[in-house]
Amino acid sequence: MSELERRKGVDNAAPSSLELSRIVGLHERFAFGKPGGRRGRFSHMNLGNVDLGGRVLDGADFTGASLHGSKMIRTSLTEAVFFGADVTRGVLNEAKLDKSDLRGARFRGASLVKATLRGADMREAILAVATEEGYEATSHSRSADLTSAIVRDADLSGAKFGTSMAMRADFTGANMTGVDLQGADIRNAVFRNTNLEGATLSKSRIDNADFRGAVLTGANLDNCSFKNADFRGAIIDERLLEEISSLGGKILTHPEDGSFDITVALAEHAQWVDSGGVEGGRLSVSGFDMRGLFLEKAVLVAAGLYGCIFYQSPMQSVDLEMADLTEADLRRCDLSNSDLRGTSLMSAQLGGAVLDGSVCRPFLVQGDVERRIPFRASGANFAGASLRDCDLREAVLFEADFTDADLRGADFRGADLSRARFDGASTEGMKVDG
Repeated sequence: MSELERRKGVDNAAPSSLELSRIVGLHERFAFGKPGGRRGRFSHMNLGNVDLGGRVLDGADFTGASLHGSKMIRTSLTEAVFFGADVTRGVLNEAKLDKSDLRGARFRGASLVKATLRGADMREAILAVATEEGYEATSHSRSADLTSAIVRDADLSGAKFGTSMAMRADFTGANMTGVDLQGADIRNAVFRNTNLEGATLSKSRIDNADFRGAVLTGANLDNCSFKNADFRGAIIDERLLEEISSLGGKILTHPEDGSFDITVALAEHAQWVDSGGVEGGRLSVSGFDMRGLFLEKAVLVAAGLYGCIFYQSPMQSVDLEMADLTEADLRRCDLSNSDLRGTSLMSAQLGGAVLDGSVCRPFLVQGDVERRIPFRASGANFAGASLRDCDLREAVLFEADFTDADLRGADFRGADLSRARFDGASTEGMKVDG
């Protein structure tokens, strides 16, 4: 007799806290290979608002369970089964859901911030209904539903979405390399600075979606609806730009398209700096695609470069004092030995960038009263970046992400590191207060 048949007549039963604790305990013994353990079977249980945070439930069966509002923060759920489950408004931040079966599951309004869902299956599910003989499949199917879910900074590489719904979902900063979103409904979803390299989005509905700063190289976007989708600053194959624009999508104009001569603008800006603002003109652009430009030793003091794309550009020894690089894309750029005093890198993307030996201290403005303009990088992403021997004294780094960064010899004395992340970072010789 199947588990579903055994549970006939007690579907949606809420276990007592003692019974739930017993089942979870036995499953953890099972997961760790200890004697007396037994796989946890929570199918069709009412587990609304339960707290399973931090527990090890790899391979557990939550088929058809009601997990509305449940908390599974940092819970290990690798290869767990959530087939047809309702996890509406669940909190699964930093949970591990790799290779999990999420077919037909509801995650409407759920929070999956920094969760891992590598290889997870979120495709359409054929549901079953109860009969007098037990459970039998029907022709009724349901797609996985992530409508309005918050999936920021999560790892969904290789996940299979199929025709799932993710309208208004927020995938900002997520790793979605190689995901299968063919036929998915992702209207109004946010993919800002998301890595979608090699993803399949063919036949998907992406009207009004936000792909600003996303990586879409090698992605399949055939037969999509692009109306008002925003691809400004996205890294995307050139062959797709004309198609996206012709179908109503928004794209950036490269400075070299004739509307703007960046070489002349850089020369005029250098002249403006040298003359103290008397001659030339200040460089002030927003959201421009600057990739491929050679900016080594460039003079960009006080330049306005909000949201510009510099991805993988050579920028060694560049002078960026008091420049505005808020929300700029500087991933994999070489900024070694650069002057960034007083620069704003608020919410900028610097994953894999090199800032070895750079100066990121406050800029001192002389006058009747001396002013200090701090180096600001709150919310910036330095994951995997190299900041060896970087001078970050008194820098404002609230909620900055230094995950897996090389910080050997970096000087953070006097810096605001509130809620900054250093998971996996190399910190040998790093200087901090106290």
